[in-house]
Formats: sequence, structure tokens, C-alpha cells
Amino acid sequence: MAGDLNISVDDMVLSHQVHDKKVLPVTREHAGMGITKERSYQRVDGLATNETGLLLVTHYADCVPLYFYDPAKKVIALSHSGWRGTLLNIAEETVRVLEAAYGCDPQNLHVAFGPHIKDCCFEVDSDVTQLFRETFTWAGDYSTCRNDGKWLLNLQGIINESLLNCGITPGHISICGVCTRCNKDMFFSHRGSQGKTGTGSAFMMIRG
Repeated sequence: MAGDLNISVDDMVLSHQVHDKKVLPVTREHAGMGITKERSYQRVDGLATNETGLLLVTHYADCVPLYFYDPAKKVIALSHSGWRGTLLNIAEETVRVLEAAYGCDPQNLHVAFGPHIKDCCFEVDSDVTQLFRETFTWAGDYSTCRNDGKWLLNLQGIINESLLNCGITPGHISICGVCTRCNKDMFFSHRGSQGKTGTGSAFMMIRG
């Protein structure tokens, strides 16, 4: 990756993902952490920066990659939103961190979804669906019960609704139509391989 991007691995910063909602603003002092140096942080599922030449890296195997960019403030963020992170609303937390740390206006933010497991394949039990309905009053619009009693959950729909509720402009959200499980020949998929899989990376950097 570093070779293709013509950067050094010492310019990368890797998350420490635990399916939580902590988003860490990083600076040049974090360069290389999680890649070539020990991390000074733990339990971080999102990274943000306004530094040029610092590559943010997160990893996935069905969860939702979320890319944030503020062209006005020249700020980026990258967050990992699995079903637990979605339930904790890491999307909203990322927006709040960008507001607090960098003075970003949600209306200026652009957000893109990376490839992830879609509602065609994301099967959950009723207790998970109930947790979402208890957390988000409108979550029922993004879950469907099958004849066998299992539920299909639309993580992208829930995250999108959360972003709109944070003040993100609808036209600034880029939706991804690719399902990682349906395309497990192209993407790592935890569910598609019954847990025996590698991990894909999302990455983002301000070139300068």
C-alpha cells in the first residue's frame, strides 16, 4: 500500500478496534503507531486528523467503513462501524469529535460508505434487532423479519439516518451498493467465510 501511494509506512496510523465508539484525533506524533511503533492509545475505532501526509488506516471484514471529509477545514476522519459500533452511534460520535477538535460544521462534512455486508446478508437474532429499536426509535424501518424468525438488518440505513440527524447534508452522503458477503471473492467477509478470513483496509490521507 505504501509503495502504491508513494509514502512511507512510518506515515501510517492504525486504529485499535474493539467495536466501541472512541474516535481519536491524531497528529504527527502518532505517525507509525500500530504499524512500526507501539500505540500510545487503545480501544480506538475511529481516527481523525488535519495533518497532511498522515495516512489513517482502519480494517474490516464485513463492518462498515465510514470516510469523513471537511473541505472547509481540511480535516478527515475514518471510522469502523460494525453492528456494535452502529448501536453505539460511532457515526454521530465522529461528527461530534470533528466539531469539538477542529471546529467542523456538520453541514460542510462529506461522508462516504465503503463496502460492507448489506441487509441482503446481515442476519441477526431478534435480541439484536430489539437493541436497535430500543436505541433508535426509527430503527424498525431498517429491519425485516424472515419466515424463519431471523432478522435482516440494514446497517447502512441506520448509519445514514444517524448522519442526517447530526446535520449532515443529504447530498453530501455517498452510499455504497457493494455487499462484502455477496462478493467474498473480492472482499474479506467474516460471515462469508465462517470467521476464517483476512482483513481489508480502509485508508485516507490529506495529500497537502
